[in-house]
Amino acid sequence: MKKTNMIIIVLAVIAVILGLLAFQNRKTNILQQSAETQESITQEEGVVSGETIVSSASESATPQPTLTTTATSEPKYVFFYGDTCPYCHDVIVWLEENDIESQLNIVRKEVYNNKSNSQQLALAAQACVDNPASGGVPFLFTPDKECIVGSTPIIEYLTEKLGL
Repeated sequence: MKKTNMIIIVLAVIAVILGLLAFQNRKTNILQQSAETQESITQEEGVVSGETIVSSASESATPQPTLTTTATSEPKYVFFYGDTCPYCHDVIVWLEENDIESQLNIVRKEVYNNKSNSQQLALAAQACVDNPASGGVPFLFTPDKECIVGSTPIIEYLTEKLGL
């Protein structure tokens, strides 16, 4: 009986150790993906189907049905939003009313209907300079790797950035 209990305890300890090793490996992979995504978000040269790209050379947002590259080397701001998110809509209206997208190179990424964009949002949130942010929308990822979450903070940040 004691021998059986000892075997069960040893197997349980081994299972816990293997679980911890697997968790550490997963955490390392997430950190590597986060670094790669952070790099791709800040140096992205194209926008995949279903996303909207607005650069300082364009006057309004237009959906890009295929891979599109931008000719500008300006820092890019990545704005993650949801189609049905009312707070996201507030930011989009403010961006358009104040012609912000003609002054800054902004890439819009819809996350509710695009799994790839949703995953990029999660990784961007982990890559924040100060500390990981929530992955909620609206979410602005800046060229300085800052994460601004919420309609009011995004509008205040851009207002200050542009001196409006």
